[in-house]
Amino acid sequence: MVGELNIAWDDLSFDTLASAELAQQDVLRAVRPARSLLPAATRSAALSVADPASGELLGALGASFYPDQAGQLVVAVVVSGDEMPPEEDGAQVALPRALAVQVLEGTLETAESAALGAGVLRFDRAVVVPGSAGAALYRWLAASVVRLLVPDLASLPEEELAALLEVSYPVDAPPTAPYTLTAQPRTFGEGAWGDLGVPRLIRKRHPHPAAEPLTDDERQQIDDALAETGLEGDAPSDG
Repeated sequence: MVGELNIAWDDLSFDTLASAELAQQDVLRAVRPARSLLPAATRSAALSVADPASGELLGALGASFYPDQAGQLVVAVVVSGDEMPPEEDGAQVALPRALAVQVLEGTLETAESAALGAGVLRFDRAVVVPGSAGAALYRWLAASVVRLLVPDLASLPEEELAALLEVSYPVDAPPTAPYTLTAQPRTFGEGAWGDLGVPRLIRKRHPHPAAEPLTDDERQQIDDALAETGLEGDAPSDG
């Protein structure tokens, strides 16, 4: 369980979301110092969450990381739509400003973002489902996508990756080889998940470097974005 969310491994689908690229209307940005690591290839990851009862999509988010030697991490979140789509329209390729703010906050609060190194982290793929899309879901999606982009984390065995993402894993599932993001993506629909038994929460946690505290500029960017959405609250504190 993640906060108020009750997410299980079998509710997740790992895919590129290539068909869910956002039409950019604006971009929220935050910049912080980062280590310049050895040259590496661009990496992409995406994650979709389904309702465990119906198999219907609840939300999805994807990002790409473009490493460079600039000595800073730039987080860019594409905003596509100022308002949530009407509920009767169903799932939409969109990321309204209010949810984009949650993605930015969730990323900055994630300790694993420090392990990415210098480069540009761009969230530019998303699907929202009006009535299902909430702040907690998209903060969790942002943090989870960041963790999938860290190379030594993405190659963990499924059970350990489930623990890292803080979701329950089937208690009677057989041991697995390390999961790779190039594996056959899971699909939504009737019978897609199967009966894997009663899930349990894996409490094993992995040590990670602490995230850098938010700078005054980053707090101000988040506060300004929240003010534009009409939401109440402040940027996350470091305490």
